[in-house]
Amino acid sequence: MKSALLGICLTLLLVVVGSNALSWRPPAPTRMSSYMCRSRGRPCDIDCPAGRERDSRGCLTCTCKARPRCKGIGKCARFCINGYAVTSQGCTTCRCKRILTPRPCRQVNCYNRCPGGFSKDYNGCKTCRCNRNYFPVRPHRAIA
Repeated sequence: MKSALLGICLTLLLVVVGSNALSWRPPAPTRMSSYMCRSRGRPCDIDCPAGRERDSRGCLTCTCKARPRCKGIGKCARFCINGYAVTSQGCTTCRCKRILTPRPCRQVNCYNRCPGGFSKDYNGCKTCRCNRNYFPVRPHRAIA
């Protein structure tokens, strides 16, 4: 009785939904997840400056991509103390490297007193504001 009822339900489902619904599969991903890639092969610890190639499943292989050919920059009109900037492909440009150097702190003369010292700004320089993270500790007396 139960198997006949199950057969009727499945038949109705096929008629209502259509026979294509049971053969439907989600589209194949263009790149496999890193977990699926890891489980299919051995790990690869080589360092590739231009990155690694991908296989037909989208997983990284142990083959390095070819380095892009850079155009010669020739002679640059400027001299860069810190050297020339490099593009994301590893090609040298005529632009100078930007190196952030900390600016020296200016002398601050504060007339207020701060028991916990003065706070510092985002550059690490002293300000005339008191340090709010100061909690005085009083010495404890020994109980005799």
